[in-house]
Amino acid sequence: MRKVHDLCEAMFFRNKTIKGSNVLQLVESYRNPEGLPRQRVIASLGDAHIPEPSRIVIAQTVECKLKGQAQLLPSTLTQSEAQWVDQIIQIIERSLSSKPKKDIEVVNGVKIDAIEMENVVQLGPELVALKAWEELRLTTILRETKLSESLIDLANTGETVGPK
Repeated sequence: MRKVHDLCEAMFFRNKTIKGSNVLQLVESYRNPEGLPRQRVIASLGDAHIPEPSRIVIAQTVECKLKGQAQLLPSTLTQSEAQWVDQIIQIIERSLSSKPKKDIEVVNGVKIDAIEMENVVQLGPELVALKAWEELRLTTILRETKLSESLIDLANTGETVGPK
């Protein structure tokens, strides 16, 4: 049995009879919020004839691509398998684009899904240190020792003194 990746084993193909016709489905196994195993159809491929020996590697490759892990994997697919993967991905993308968009969550006039971040600065440790500085009244203590205001300001900003 050929495998693609240990992390991509939740999808598989199954044949199902629907209204008297055989249909090939790409199915994903998952656990619901209660932890119970469930399955959902990712793509219905009609009467597609994917060779049985290729099904596992095609399903795993599709799953890895959908998870964004495709670039981590060396390609071991035959040309035919690669074509099936591309076709199935196109079917899934078309299916997703045709579904109605979920309601956009808005909190205080802000579209939650539209929030983007850039130039992120971490303030957590600095705010903790500033709060401790204030609670310990270090500025007052340093003034009582007759330390110059410029050195107190320098100490309060956390800057280092000396060559860098």
